[in-house]
Amino acid sequence: MSDGVFIAVVCGALAATLILAKLSGGKKSIRKALLSIGAGFAALCAVELASVFTGIAIPVSRLSLCVSGFLGLPGVTAMLILQAAL
Repeated sequence: MSDGVFIAVVCGALAATLILAKLSGGKKSIRKALLSIGAGFAALCAVELASVFTGIAIPVSRLSLCVSGFLGLPGVTAMLILQAAL
């Protein structure tokens, strides 16, 4: 998949998420969705910084960015559990 197609898919999915949040509850839903996305990216960054000390790293790739963006903190936690188990 080329970079342009990937960016278009991610932007479309983000737009669909924000539209669904708006339809389901207004501004608070959009704020919660954006906070969840931000928390996921912050958690992924924290895991990457702590990997020097813990030895468990999640490679920053398209997949890990999508999982941390769409699923937030639970997605990063699931990736950490999978990485530690495998």
